[in-house]
Amino acid sequence: MSLQIIAGPSGSGKSTYAYQSVIEEAIQYPDRHYIIIVPDQFSMSTTREICRLHPAGGIMNIEVLSFSRLCYRIGDEVGSGNRAVLDDTGKNLILRRVALSMEQQLTFLKGRMKRPGYVHEVKSQISEFYQYDISDGDLEAMINASKDRGYLNQKLADLRLLYKGFSDYIRDKYITTEEALSELARMIPKSDLLAGSTVLFDNFTGFTPVQDKVIRQLLLCCRKVSVTLCLGQKKDEKLFTLTHKSYEKLIRLAGDLKVSVLPEVRLPQDNAVRYQEHDSMAFLEQNLLRGGGRTYKKAAEGIRIYEAASARDEVQWCCRRINELIRQGYEYRQIAIETGDLEGYGNLLSYELGRFGIPYYMDLRRSVMQNP
Repeated sequence: MSLQIIAGPSGSGKSTYAYQSVIEEAIQYPDRHYIIIVPDQFSMSTTREICRLHPAGGIMNIEVLSFSRLCYRIGDEVGSGNRAVLDDTGKNLILRRVALSMEQQLTFLKGRMKRPGYVHEVKSQISEFYQYDISDGDLEAMINASKDRGYLNQKLADLRLLYKGFSDYIRDKYITTEEALSELARMIPKSDLLAGSTVLFDNFTGFTPVQDKVIRQLLLCCRKVSVTLCLGQKKDEKLFTLTHKSYEKLIRLAGDLKVSVLPEVRLPQDNAVRYQEHDSMAFLEQNLLRGGGRTYKKAAEGIRIYEAASARDEVQWCCRRINELIRQGYEYRQIAIETGDLEGYGNLLSYELGRFGIPYYMDLRRSVMQNP
């Protein structure tokens, strides 16, 4: 049982290094099992990359899974009961029914739950309660601490009622995707598949408390757990605050469990693999938000700045640029639109992309809209 951190800045080759290490070890020990866990949207691309890097062009004892697929995989092995997993649509329907039955008990949210989109917002909040392992007692403490905060106190009281009503309604009948991770943590010690296996976590910025439960159990039963983390130099610590917290939390967890920590693999910031042929992008990665006033003296190839008069003009320019790239031979899956406020841009983006005939899917959790 051991933990290893593979760290480095963006584009330094953390994933490639980790994948190649897994492949080499999987070839050397064909009787062992290797699992690579990535966010849901990266599972197919990661599988494709593993097949590309593997000398045999395919994988036998390596699996690429997301947290949700790992739940199904281990559930099939050890048995997880017959409760159906609720998707977002199911949550919305149940929450609407619960809200109607508790309408007279609600105060602040009473008249708002019938507004378009409001059930979705409350559902997202309740999902976060599950994700961050917030109990009824935690909510009660928040309510008591916010007695002098006006509307906040009323909102929390209503959310507590809806949270409890929702949990009571689905108990013994359904399970949320967030609860499935807690169930997974309980199943891991019973799994023969995970016992003595090697697990790699890639493309995660950090982990929620309920995911921490899963990692805790994996550290106790797996041969080795590796985690890639995007970290810069010591002077850049403020830029990578969330990742540094995840790093410290993992090291602390390994210490608490008496799990050995292997020497950290730290990939260099200079000459990052991704930017070897793009000096301007390498300069941007090394200097963006870091201060120091350095100036790039050459023509900045690959970087364009467009100033728009409004958000709509900005989005329309992006749509036109996407269509230009498609005509030049690019594929939709090679293009992504990233914004710091997708909640605010969501309707505008979806409308304009549809108007320009551009297919897409949205991942609201990561504030990214990427073409399939």
